Amino acid sequence: VYTIPQGYTKIEIAAGDGSTAALTSISATLLRDVEFAGEATFDGATYNDTSDTQELVVTGADFSADQWTDEPYLAFISSRLPNGPEEAFEISSHTTNTLTLKSTFGLRETTDPISDEPITPRFPEDVSVKIRKATTLASFFGSTGPSFGANDVVFAWDGTSWKGFIYSFLGHWSPSTDDFEDVDDTIIFPNQGLFVSRVTASPVIVTLFGEVPSAPQINTIAGAAFVSNRYPVATTLAESGINNSSWQSTDTLYVWNQTTSQWDAFIVSFLGHWSPATDDFDDQDGKVIPANSAMFVTRGTAISGESGETVTTLPYNPFAPSAQ
Repeated sequence: VYTIPQGYTKIEIAAGDGSTAALTSISATLLRDVEFAGEATFDGATYNDTSDTQELVVTGADFSADQWTDEPYLAFISSRLPNGPEEAFEISSHTTNTLTLKSTFGLRETTDPISDEPITPRFPEDVSVKIRKATTLASFFGSTGPSFGANDVVFAWDGTSWKGFIYSFLGHWSPSTDDFEDVDDTIIFPNQGLFVSRVTASPVIVTLFGEVPSAPQINTIAGAAFVSNRYPVATTLAESGINNSSWQSTDTLYVWNQTTSQWDAFIVSFLGHWSPATDDFDDQDGKVIPANSAMFVTRGTAISGESGETVTTLPYNPFAPSAQ
């Protein structure tokens, strides 16, 4: 019998100099505890492209209606196969047996809505589901929130632009344009990176506790995305899983270089390996992606969410005795 691996990780947000900001890319790589686990099916459950919601019927559910909506909760969906990759979706509402998930694409579509070509559905009809409390701005930064100065900003990418957040003088997280609006419950999804601009002349150490991901992780990249590296350990470009069959020659991946304070751009060379955008022949498959960081990906031509699946394989054995 395996024990679900638990651990902690420390993330350092670089210090500015009091007037000029230092920029750091970070992500929430550890997961909150599972509060429900079971089997589910998409049989008869529909995708609503008007409200961007997907239904999922849970087998043998033992929760009450809207139990998972007082606070932000995520449903992690995976196939029932061993080591099936998983993807997280926000629960917008639910009955005693049917979850309504927020999704910008259908999880059981068999035809690409852009190309009209046949595609393999994101998930099989019958799946596993785990429900966890979502990581939020307030839970992620925790007691370090008050260490953010008035000019320190956390940026999240919403798919088309950067949204800024500050720690308000009122003691909560707010949009950078409104100190009075409380957005403590803003979700930081497992596949989502954050960019921190810190002017304050001291670093901040964020310590995360939680479950270590024990299944391959799915990222959906349809256009531009700021993607978490998914794991609390360093990985490589080759391990990112981003350059799958949907990758195109006009797509580019950017890694923030903390030393030079600029983006390093990478493409997939015609030779089949990762390369700097300026040199197809330089093999950078082993380029290290720091633990708890993020990568910015731009697609030269947008694709549908249904076809935008990428899978990041596990860079470790989560059930090994030394896993932390």
